[in-house]
Amino acid sequence: MSNLYNFINLVRNENMKLYLQRSNQVMMVLLIIFVIAGAIIVTIGSKQHDESENLHWKTDLKEYNEHLEKLAVEHPELKQSYMKEIALNTYRINHNLKPISDDNIWSFVKDMGGGLSLASIFTIIVAASFLTNEFKWGTIKLLLIRPYSRTQILLSKYLVILIYALVLHVLLFISSWFIGGLFFGFEGAGQPYLKYQDGKVIEINMITYVLSQYGIDSIKLLMMATFAFMISSVFRNISLSIGLSITLLLAGNSITMLFNQFSWAKYTLFTNLDLISKYFSGDSFGEGTTLLFSLLIILVHYIFFIGVTWFSFTYRDVEV
Repeated sequence: MSNLYNFINLVRNENMKLYLQRSNQVMMVLLIIFVIAGAIIVTIGSKQHDESENLHWKTDLKEYNEHLEKLAVEHPELKQSYMKEIALNTYRINHNLKPISDDNIWSFVKDMGGGLSLASIFTIIVAASFLTNEFKWGTIKLLLIRPYSRTQILLSKYLVILIYALVLHVLLFISSWFIGGLFFGFEGAGQPYLKYQDGKVIEINMITYVLSQYGIDSIKLLMMATFAFMISSVFRNISLSIGLSITLLLAGNSITMLFNQFSWAKYTLFTNLDLISKYFSGDSFGEGTTLLFSLLIILVHYIFFIGVTWFSFTYRDVEV
């Protein structure tokens, strides 16, 4: 029981150490500024749209469907994507569901989910520097002489990083909801999100959809933060950890497209992260892959990252 209490104190101390750093406080403020800037941009755009708004939206969608049908004939390789959009537009017309405007609180919260990429970058910076700085400043020796095992020290730092990532997620969601409500009103949760799955269109509660998107993006954030933590443990170099992790985060989709032609691509991390996004968007999986398969591949990579991190930190000598 005393060991658990000591470990909780260790996590608490590491958590305080992280939030007392000015740079980490600034990153949280920048995330809120990002949301405010997004609300201002949407407000300006919606005003311009209102001035030229066409009330005959059903006619517009029918004409747009005709255009998509022509594109499907001209570009058969993209036919599936065009037919999906046609089906969604047709469903809106038949069920009198006007397209959701950008100046809707939940539409805004969904769009601000793009800020999770910014949150991922911030988390990577913390994950890459939190452990490495201990070696750089020599404070790792002070931790090692205390009555904690190396495993406990490593686990406490990793948990603090995950808590920080969760805080950024919650901060982005709450600030998007609150700021979006102030700018656009707090109504609109009743409008459904349309999802195309297995050849048919289904309605999903907008709140459920938004939360699921945040959850999906958190998987990528978890993997990239763990990867950055691993690199920092192995090389103990902040620049390398941050640079490599952010490069992979930003170039992940390009990497997926580059190796997609090979059969072994379905075993790579970014391919499966992309497949999960496709699944929840209603797109079909590639041949020989399922949601469970992708989750298992991601789990294997996660275990590998954690294993390398633990082995490197536990069995290497500390040189400061």
